[in-house]
Amino acid sequence: MQNIYILIGPPLSGKETQGELLETSLGGIPRFSMGHLIREARNKDKKFEDAYQEYSMRGKHLPNNIKFPLLADKMNKASRSGFILDNFPASAEDVEYLEKYLVGKELNIKTVIVLNISEDEMRKRFEIARNRRGRADDTIENIRDRREIQDADRIAVLNHYKNLGIVKVINGEQSVEMVHQDILKEVDRS
Repeated sequence: MQNIYILIGPPLSGKETQGELLETSLGGIPRFSMGHLIREARNKDKKFEDAYQEYSMRGKHLPNNIKFPLLADKMNKASRSGFILDNFPASAEDVEYLEKYLVGKELNIKTVIVLNISEDEMRKRFEIARNRRGRADDTIENIRDRREIQDADRIAVLNHYKNLGIVKVINGEQSVEMVHQDILKEVDRS
């Protein structure tokens, strides 16, 4: 049986860290981060670099006709074992693309894990991570703008999955270990 998990949360909520921990805890099922896939594609293809400059640097989502094929390729290779999606879907349009893909493959999402952090916590984490992250748009103002834009989009995503009864909200302000333990409890319950 394929287990598909989705990690969603605002910038600096720990999605990448928790995704890596969940990947290990679940026996190595692959984790796909749309952000990582796009950054890899930017280095290989000017079309992606241009799209990134046009959309992502302003906190907006890349159109699915550009980004979804990157993810679909990875999901096709992993669909037998299941996978973890890191911050995808991030908009109502993303949900539509993903749902069409999953129906076509006869796959279902098991759990949507939401990592919640406050804006104050986001600011604290920004100060800690400022020198490590390396994104040209990493200023507190841009991260706050990204959060505002993404929060509005995330509401539609979460409402869709809440209606399916598969959303699990985790307090992302705890220690990395406590957040991971809470995620594992919810995964075990689902």
